[in-house]
Amino acid sequence: MIPAIIVHDSARMTATESVTNTLREATLRGFEILSKGGSALDAVETAVKSCEDSGVFNAGIGAHLNLIGEAETEASMMDGKNLNSGGVAILRGIKNPISVARRILEAADKTMVILAGEGAYRFAKTHGLEEIDAPNPERLKYWKELRDALNHGRELPGINLADPTVLKNFLRTDTGEGTVGAVAIDKQRNLASGVSSGGTPLKLPGRLGDIPIIGCSNYADNAAGAVSLTGTGNIMVRYAVARWITDIMRNGVAAQKATEEVVAEVNKRVAKCVLGVVAIDSNAGLGAARNLEGMPHMYMVNGMSSPSQLPAPIIKTQTQS
Repeated sequence: MIPAIIVHDSARMTATESVTNTLREATLRGFEILSKGGSALDAVETAVKSCEDSGVFNAGIGAHLNLIGEAETEASMMDGKNLNSGGVAILRGIKNPISVARRILEAADKTMVILAGEGAYRFAKTHGLEEIDAPNPERLKYWKELRDALNHGRELPGINLADPTVLKNFLRTDTGEGTVGAVAIDKQRNLASGVSSGGTPLKLPGRLGDIPIIGCSNYADNAAGAVSLTGTGNIMVRYAVARWITDIMRNGVAAQKATEEVVAEVNKRVAKCVLGVVAIDSNAGLGAARNLEGMPHMYMVNGMSSPSQLPAPIIKTQTQS
């Protein structure tokens, strides 16, 4: 099974032709690196970067816009060999957040794990990463339509954002697009994970999601496994879901069983939570589970001629329809 890679989209997204083709291309690019003896880190960064560059997903140039019409992106990566990690949040003006996270992970002084806002932007510029100076036209058009629909044609100052009820109602719409991510194991049996997202459409400026916080949406440890997931960000933070799954694999549980077990447990604890998970354990076993129909994904392992999709069972509680 070695090497192997899994690349996924949001747990809310359906597998359109565009999504499927883009995921297939991202998986092929990542696996090509692995097949030539490249690192899991390089494969994950390449695969996620491919998704960011496509404009198809809520990540990179396809990121949705916040309440005031700005793209604030997030990403993180983790190296299973030494647990080095890098996260970036509230990032504006940089094309590939996953590459910023990679540079933070590799920072020689090891004085940081997460950078945010202007500091993250300056760090990215220092490392020569490509900039973007305007939002995606399609996302900008959608933002205007969504804002007008939710706001009933009023200007933003007409909404009392200090009122929790108004804020909740105003921001409740979700497009069904969330995190993209990848996990990989290379020929040296090193594991890596990475995720990237534009966050919730019309989110409050400065809102920090689960993506840059290690252990929430991704985690990698050669002694256990690598996990990448997508879903309700606030729940991912509260339960540190990625680390939770990794710890189960650390006890010798296969990736498939570990993903199913945690999705089922989250269903029991949280009434409304979207969750989709992919994982590779330290024995190169693959796993995927979700609690709804979505989460398109592709995987590729040694011996395959083209990417395919794992079964990814849908885990539901008795109260779910």
